[in-house]
Amino acid sequence: MAVLPAPDRSLDEARQRVAELRATLVHHERLYYVEDRLDISAAEFDGPMRELQALERQHPSFVAPDSPTQREGERLERESKRPTTPRRCSARKTHSMKASCGISTVGAWSDSERTRSNMWGN
Repeated sequence: MAVLPAPDRSLDEARQRVAELRATLVHHERLYYVEDRLDISAAEFDGPMRELQALERQHPSFVAPDSPTQREGERLERESKRPTTPRRCSARKTHSMKASCGISTVGAWSDSERTRSNMWGN
């Protein structure tokens, strides 16, 4: 389980923890999106992500454009050497969609994808 940031955590400790969390999350994202393998579950990924989000809320100056909280995994997937072929969304590739945006947002996204897919005759 993730350790939530303590209000009395020193700035240096918080900065160090942010760096550790980012390195951990980037490592797992690379395995997942580029190497197409999992070594942790979505729930195990979500804990450090929530902790990083909390630390970045607590210390807005720590937010960086390359933080895992500020980007989606698709960027890493595009770096992959795997051939890019159209594929249907699988539950495995949603990593933590429900945790990050809620079931109503996932439903709206699903509806929009279904409509878009029907436009192209898929």
